[in-house]
Amino acid sequence: MRAHVEIAPGVSRGWETITKNKNHQLLAVCIFVIATAWLVTAAPQSKPSNSKVVKKLREIVKIHEQIGQNQRLLAAAGQSKPDPAKSTIPLLRARIDLARELGKQQEIVTHLRELVTVCNARYHRARARQGVDSRDMMAKARIQLLKTEIELERAIGG
Repeated sequence: MRAHVEIAPGVSRGWETITKNKNHQLLAVCIFVIATAWLVTAAPQSKPSNSKVVKKLREIVKIHEQIGQNQRLLAAAGQSKPDPAKSTIPLLRARIDLARELGKQQEIVTHLRELVTVCNARYHRARARQGVDSRDMMAKARIQLLKTEIELERAIGG
């Protein structure tokens, strides 16, 4: 049996003759499988980000930042009730989407950790309130917190 052994993309050792001994054949197949698996995991192929999508995601982030700034100004002027999570959660989600499109894993994890913190604070505020509406808000806040924690665990590979 003859096999062409490629050590890395574009790098080969040339043609090798493998004897008909079944142990050698099995060893050759195992080495081939291990080398292939190593090459696939060592050089992950990331798809290039779509510039049109990135541009739109950046615009979405900018809009969410403006909304948050407007809500903070209204709250400071006493014209609305301050709820930092109301604008922060959509902003963080938009930042996560942008980081995913750009393939920036560390930014994804950072924004997810911020999102877990915000969702946790929202959950505890809902827990502190009393009444039927607050129980529904608490349940929804808990669901959002759990989903965000799951997403964070997946992102960090845990």
